[in-house]
Amino acid sequence: MNSQPANGYIFEFPNVEFAPGSLKAVARNDGKTVAQEEMSTAGPAAQIKLTTIVGPQGLQADGQDVALIDVEVVDAKGQRVPTDDDRIDFTVAGPGVWRGGYNSGKIDSTNNLYLNTECGINRISVRSSLTAGTITVTASRSGIKSAQIKLVSKPVKIADGLATVVPQHLPGPAEK
Repeated sequence: MNSQPANGYIFEFPNVEFAPGSLKAVARNDGKTVAQEEMSTAGPAAQIKLTTIVGPQGLQADGQDVALIDVEVVDAKGQRVPTDDDRIDFTVAGPGVWRGGYNSGKIDSTNNLYLNTECGINRISVRSSLTAGTITVTASRSGIKSAQIKLVSKPVKIADGLATVVPQHLPGPAEK
């Protein structure tokens, strides 16, 4: 155990060798447990997980709104596999425009219908069109379970070439 933090705040444990499984750290002050954390290593890649991020009013079919989609590779327990950095292929169908993602340091890695994960995760984007409807994004890789997500772009009023979105009432903290 190291009783003095390096750089004033990092406790190092140089004699702990990596082994798959769980590692539990317990912090004590005068014999009393004051904090604890347990971490487990992920198992092998089992499936792709997609998580959508849209604005509070959803995806607006105004030709400029964007939905972000987190793309993760997870193990059988749903835990992200941080060592995963392989290619994922995508298809998109419906009234949306594929904008793709980016791989750090890889030239020409934008706007392709494929992307590598980086530490088990990456992010893609799909832009709305002027047509409302369901946009389906599918992510797949050989050897693991694919994933599919459906985004519904909502119609907006177009007047004189400008999209008009009527703000919806969002509940404040007292209303939740």
